[in-house]
Amino acid sequence: MAELQGHRQQRDHERAKLRALPESARHARVRKLLRDRRLHVLYAYDALRKTRQLGAATPETVRGLASEWNPFGVCREATNIFMVPGRHRERRVVSFGPHRRMHQGLVAHIIRDLHPPLESQKLFRGGMPKALAAVEAAINEGYVYGAEVDVVHFYSSVRYSNELVELLRPLPASVVEHVVWDTGVRRDPDSDFMSVSSLDDPSLNGFVGLAPGAGTSAIVGEKIMSLLLTEHRDVRFVAYADNVFVLGRQADAVATCLEHLRNIAEGLATGPLRLRDNGITHLTGNSGLAAVPAQFTFLHHVGELRDDGDATCPARLLTWSPDQRKLDEYSLADNGKIITEGEIERIERKVSEWRKAYPSWPEGDIWEMRYLAELAALRFYENAAPLNKSQATHAVILCYFAEKRERDFAEFLPDGKDETANRRREQIIEAAHRRLATIEARHSTAAIAGTA
Repeated sequence: MAELQGHRQQRDHERAKLRALPESARHARVRKLLRDRRLHVLYAYDALRKTRQLGAATPETVRGLASEWNPFGVCREATNIFMVPGRHRERRVVSFGPHRRMHQGLVAHIIRDLHPPLESQKLFRGGMPKALAAVEAAINEGYVYGAEVDVVHFYSSVRYSNELVELLRPLPASVVEHVVWDTGVRRDPDSDFMSVSSLDDPSLNGFVGLAPGAGTSAIVGEKIMSLLLTEHRDVRFVAYADNVFVLGRQADAVATCLEHLRNIAEGLATGPLRLRDNGITHLTGNSGLAAVPAQFTFLHHVGELRDDGDATCPARLLTWSPDQRKLDEYSLADNGKIITEGEIERIERKVSEWRKAYPSWPEGDIWEMRYLAELAALRFYENAAPLNKSQATHAVILCYFAEKRERDFAEFLPDGKDETANRRREQIIEAAHRRLATIEARHSTAAIAGTA
């Protein structure tokens, strides 16, 4: 571990030097990094960690993997393809072994240093919180018309070509071919595994370009997307991966920019892209008539703009909350799936992280309490320990008061998967009623004592 720490420091030092070099000197530096044996060891270790193979690994295992470093030629390591649920259909993602992960790790870092994302691209510049903050900042500067644009099947639209190689220069062409494009996973020079499958549109069953799941695909995607985000008068771009929010001071400016983006996308040498948008929205609504707050969406986040001032000092307050699709992704406790106590603990640890992602969400605290109540109930369904029952009852009571006593206890509890679970559900409801009666009785006694 001490050796690896030294390698990390060396890696960071070399990457900083690469970023600072002029274009003319980067060619030799990139090749030096690709042949640096210290970096091979570091990325071999990281690859074993990411593929969960460190348990039985030794220093010799790591060095043995590093000794097989060769991003300049075909890699014959096996890959696995698995299905990931999507909103409309399942999509295929590739799981890579440690050899490929080792190469992808260093190459991805080199590409990022050679071709840093634009300021408007937030995937590697603060993530979604920075993207949402950039939208808010643009609105406050008067860019009050907006449209969300996304690329339809972005990864599968990319094609291997001389233009892709040129785009990633001075990364060697052989590294682009064997790591970024990875000819070793393709059935023939023009084919690949499928990232999407659709019975409705047979054309979507064709072969894809960039491998979904590869460590290099995200940063290469950022470079390709940057070709769309050229300077355009009177608009602001906020991009997150292959989603772009276009903001303008006037609706016509946004409409003109959308047409401009389509023209560029259709003519990209790395593969034509098809854009989809949901129309132009007046993000601030009809100011002066704003009985209903203006709402819009960006990447399944709902932005709601409210007036927060007076006539002498007008101000706007923008809050963000998850849309229904995001809520469905989070609500694992009520999706019909049987989950174990261990999975419940894992989800509970994530609830606070999900809540923190939306600090301005007006209903966020109530949502968190509801979710924790569901999880506490599911734990008692699985294990009828007295402590589990008490914690579930307590969580339900909190939801009841947070909802201003407008909902019944039963509405906060998921249905059980069998008769035993449903019987325990009724036990929680009964215990909650008893506890509520105790609380109300004590409150009433305290009020009488205070009057006396």
